[in-house]
Amino acid sequence: MERGKLYSLLLLAVFLLCVGCATKKTVSSPAEDERRKELGLQAGGAYDEGDYGKGLELYRQLLDKDPDNAVHLNNMGVLLLKSGQPDAASDAFERASIRAPEIRLIWSMRALPDKVGRL
Repeated sequence: MERGKLYSLLLLAVFLLCVGCATKKTVSSPAEDERRKELGLQAGGAYDEGDYGKGLELYRQLLDKDPDNAVHLNNMGVLLLKSGQPDAASDAFERASIRAPEIRLIWSMRALPDKVGRL
């Protein structure tokens, strides 16, 4: 698979996970929920702009508040992969798949670091 198609698949996976998947939700105030939503949007914007370092920092902030959020772990894995850190990406995908085994897309993401490394 060519690199461009693989990255398009990664972007689609991030979008689907952000929009359509729910994981265990921690109890928080409406203000905190709004803050997390805003951080998530900022992280997505950083990805779109190619600012992977900023995106990673924002996902780390989100994971500090909700460490079991498989969507954030998965999306952080995508950013790690895009920033040339396949081992860290693999770890993030592994953690995400453990926290949300019912989300099959996360399981398929676990194989991407190896595929990217071969391109």
